[in-house]
Amino acid sequence: MSEKEPLPTNRDAELSQEMTDILYRDKTIFRFQGARFVITLTSEAKAAGLSSGTQEAELVSLEELLSRSDIVSLHARATPANRHLFSAELFGRMQPGAFFINTARESLVDEAALLAALERGHLGGAALDVMEAPPAGQRHPLLSQLSVFVTPHIGGATAETLSRGARLAAAGVADLLAGRVPANLVNPQVLQAQAQPAALRAGRGRS
Repeated sequence: MSEKEPLPTNRDAELSQEMTDILYRDKTIFRFQGARFVITLTSEAKAAGLSSGTQEAELVSLEELLSRSDIVSLHARATPANRHLFSAELFGRMQPGAFFINTARESLVDEAALLAALERGHLGGAALDVMEAPPAGQRHPLLSQLSVFVTPHIGGATAETLSRGARLAAAGVADLLAGRVPANLVNPQVLQAQAQPAALRAGRGRS
């Protein structure tokens, strides 16, 4: 990484063009410089006209992506239609020894099928930022797998994300205090609902 101000040591940093390697026990296991990325898009993303956005990535079908990729990283929102999208069938289509990453939603993965693929050695490992809750009093079976790395849904909590989020929140408050609509407002109906009683009160005050 570049010689910039140090990042907090209790937070991960985002990958940049200057950070090209992922290391494990002092061994490079994935090199970004010169690596080839393949991407598949959901039907929703395709309908929105999204693309890879870079010449370094190639759009392919899900089937081709699974058969070609050494590392499969899942990034999709959960819907009723894609529950257990990654099933025994899809895990079976992945390359032997491939790694699976889920930083999206736990409902997208059939965890029993993932566990089976790991136990029989078809997959080399998995990194999970989300997991389904086991029955009360029981330990999740994936936690006993040495080839599984688990984080408590903080995969996106980089130093940059936290700093950017704080700046956006402060800017939103400043916009409200100045009578402006915040740039990243998700639910404008709330402001509209609050503005109507205020307008009525102002009208009564003038009458």
